[in-house]
Amino acid sequence: MHTNHHHIDGVEIAFVSAATVSLVALIASMAWLLLG
Repeated sequence: MHTNHHHIDGVEIAFVSAATVSLVALIASMAWLLLG
């Protein structure tokens, strides 16, 4: 599967990593509130 001419791999990686970090932080804060 070849990449198209846009080539926004870095932007996609940054967006996915930021979304993952925010999601993990949200789950961690909810767990901390529930367990604390």
